[in-house]
Amino acid sequence: MDLNKTKLCLYLEENQGMQAYHLADYLKPYMLFQRSGWEWQEFILYNPSNRYLVSFPDSPVFLNDSLIYALGNYYGEGGFQFINVNNNSFFRVDFSNYEILECYQREFFFYFTLYNRDLNSNKFITN
Repeated sequence: MDLNKTKLCLYLEENQGMQAYHLADYLKPYMLFQRSGWEWQEFILYNPSNRYLVSFPDSPVFLNDSLIYALGNYYGEGGFQFINVNNNSFFRVDFSNYEILECYQREFFFYFTLYNRDLNSNKFITN
């Protein structure tokens, strides 16, 4: 049975139109769901054993069992999110008017190359 086509995975919400959920991956002990609608998506990471729930704008990347990050671009704006699930700490940065061209990770440092289409320029940022 294809769970993506059952009525449980689709619902109609007023003001937002049709939305769909599907199980994107199972990364023990987490379940990763993709929620999508008209021109948007998010990923929801859920741990059923402790009911931990967090959402990401793009597919998350696990550095180890407790450190997770996600990055992506949406309509010319870049975003980066970093979460430690052990202590529930959270860091997010949005780059207004800049897209993330590249991201390099070395240990716990992240390096970004950003691009602004309006200015036709690159910026290099570390955090």
